[in-house]
Amino acid sequence: MEKQRQTALRNGDIVRCADGTYKLTISIPLTAPSSAAMFVLGGNANGRKEWKDADGKTLDELFRK
Repeated sequence: MEKQRQTALRNGDIVRCADGTYKLTISIPLTAPSSAAMFVLGGNANGRKEWKDADGKTLDELFRK
């Protein structure tokens, strides 16, 4: 996964934002929110806590409704 991530960074498929966060610029199919978060962040991550909507709500908050 790290090799894929580094390639995506070089290609501009993942960009680092001014606030230090990262943003995907294309759609990359992955199996789970945590897999996607680990791909973007480059380490262990809980996708339900890392992914947020435009209002800043995490997946965990959105799916606990």
